[in-house]
Amino acid sequence: MCGFGYWVRALLILNFAERCFVDDLEFINDLFVGRRREDLSVWCMRRSKLELYEAVLGALVRKPLTIDRLAFETSMDCGALRQRLEFLVRNELIEERDFSGKMVFALTERGVTVFKTLSFQKYFEKVANTIRMVDEALQVLPSLSSGVAREKSRKTEE
Repeated sequence: MCGFGYWVRALLILNFAERCFVDDLEFINDLFVGRRREDLSVWCMRRSKLELYEAVLGALVRKPLTIDRLAFETSMDCGALRQRLEFLVRNELIEERDFSGKMVFALTERGVTVFKTLSFQKYFEKVANTIRMVDEALQVLPSLSSGVAREKSRKTEE
């Protein structure tokens, strides 16, 4: 799936980022030409089965893919990918098609619906986290403004 040089470069970049105390992975993402930010999170933490299924469905939303191309798109080992594909075929979320002598996997209507639901759920989680952060910031602001007011009154007294 990926050459040895790719993994060496990935480890060097991640090691460099760790030494520089880089919290934001944005610049690391830029160093990986053609790679997505989700691919970098694979090295940080293992993905759950649900995340793997979602990655497969997400890759197939655009167009039907062969198993090799699907393995590359989802950054999965072919053996693990086959297990995920068998599950998705059994549950009629994807189907195998013969396209010009190659076996490709494509989403069914049911698969599209499940993917949209999962994407919508992820969107709601992001919105909920944003609301939580704004709520916390609003609770901190009054204490900060009272502290600033106290400092101003001290300075005027002096």
